[in-house]
Amino acid sequence: MKNSKIAVLNLNPGIDRVMYLNEPLKCGCLNRSNECVLGQGSKAANFSIMLKRLCVDVEYFSFTGGVFGEICNSFIEKENIKTHYVETQGGVRLNFKVVDSNGCYTEVNEKGAFVEYEELEKLLLLVEKQDFDIIVLCGSLPSGVEGSAYGKIIKRIRQHNENIRFILDCDGEALKQGVKAVPYLIKPNRAELCDLGQVLVTDLKTKEDAFALCRQLYHKYGVNILCTLDCDGVIYVGAEGDFSQNSIEVEAKGFNGAGDTCLAAFVFARLYMNYEIPKSLEYCVCAAAAKVELRGSIIPQKERIDELYKIYKI
Repeated sequence: MKNSKIAVLNLNPGIDRVMYLNEPLKCGCLNRSNECVLGQGSKAANFSIMLKRLCVDVEYFSFTGGVFGEICNSFIEKENIKTHYVETQGGVRLNFKVVDSNGCYTEVNEKGAFVEYEELEKLLLLVEKQDFDIIVLCGSLPSGVEGSAYGKIIKRIRQHNENIRFILDCDGEALKQGVKAVPYLIKPNRAELCDLGQVLVTDLKTKEDAFALCRQLYHKYGVNILCTLDCDGVIYVGAEGDFSQNSIEVEAKGFNGAGDTCLAAFVFARLYMNYEIPKSLEYCVCAAAAKVELRGSIIPQKERIDELYKIYKI
């Protein structure tokens, strides 16, 4: 599918401010950071940048506005990604992440400003004006947008083109409702998988436990599942069968965006390069490792992923 047109829809754009501490985080006390990294703060933005760095053209649809709008847009536009924006009154959110000396990772994400029905409709019409082969729906939903939004968007656009492959990467009610619309692929992490399957995270003690739940969900919804399991690697359950790939051990500096990077690399390998599932999984764990090596929300370059892939194969 090298000539595929790919759209990424971001309904809740933001900026990530990642602070690093030289000591353990102390709640209720003054903490001083020794380093701060500012970057894009949403799944869709991470995914789009990674896909572009893998030499795949992608079109990015999102909201903008407010104090942080131009800053947020700059992270995407400097990658020469084709963008389509609708301005909202609420503007763009700001997320805070703290990584302390123990490697403890703490997040505080804004909900996102209220989005009016007319603003959402205007953005969807921009997507519908073009014919895409793949549409990627990523991230949380802002205030004013109901939890069933992704499912409704999939059904709505599919009425015009039933051959579009939808990829869904979200959590909570957005995932529970969206999966019912039968996208081509969903990408939960361990916690999101448990929430979708209505089990406790502590119940997934082994990779086989995760496989069992993925199989159950695959048979229930009929969607392919790419599930990231942090240091345990990644698994895939779908029409082609069940597959697993271990992670690569690297020096961890920045976890934010690792799953988004992994998904983009899988889409590149599987749907763009037509690699078989095992090779696609090998490539996407290398991409995730390359991301973890970098601080904040910094996305890796293709050269580093390819370098890790060569080492991994050896």
